[in-house]
Amino acid sequence: STFTGNTAARYGGGIYLSGGARAHVVQSDFTGNKANYDDKGGGAIYVTEGSLTYHTGNVTGNGASYGGGIYAYKSPLTLNSVNFAKNTATVDGAALYMAGTTIENPESEDAGWDANLQNCTFTENIATGNGGGIYMAEGARVKLKNMTFTGNEAANGGAIYATAATLDFNIGTLTGNKASGYGGAIYIATDAKAEMNKLTAEQNNSRSYGGVIYNIGSVNLFNS
Repeated sequence: STFTGNTAARYGGGIYLSGGARAHVVQSDFTGNKANYDDKGGGAIYVTEGSLTYHTGNVTGNGASYGGGIYAYKSPLTLNSVNFAKNTATVDGAALYMAGTTIENPESEDAGWDANLQNCTFTENIATGNGGGIYMAEGARVKLKNMTFTGNEAANGGAIYATAATLDFNIGTLTGNKASGYGGAIYIATDAKAEMNKLTAEQNNSRSYGGVIYNIGSVNLFNS
């Protein structure tokens, strides 16, 4: 399926999900869709208290205030082989904005994940605020595997910005991401936790501190 040039006056330029709704999207592209309301967003897809599974597709040139590509609140996400490119956010999360958790005991050792992303690419997404690629907050637990972030830009966290969130990032490449403030590639705030393994970072840039990673939270970094 293709969703091209659609506009929502409020949320979800392409698809809107809420109230327990579930969507399984396969081999679909979202291009040039917009959500115009100021306080939330979801240029291509907006999901609140629902769930989204998306396998194979492109999310390109969409825009919103938050979550230019996808906006998710308290909603399980499974994304595999999805390419995010040239999406924009006038505030946070140009490609993907995730907030809230559905995990009952998020601090337990066997807690699950609100979002599982594999084999996805984030290319030249730009946020005026934080998180050019991904913004995660409000308890969100996010697991990334085999990811590529290239040329994304934001005020802080050119590729990834995490605040009050938990990140597990296993195998990834971070190239040419930029922040006008802190964390050219990744920003970990005071109330965030991250464990990262097998990352390769090249030519990322911050105009202030942390060309690759700016950490004022908790980070465990292995084999990188």
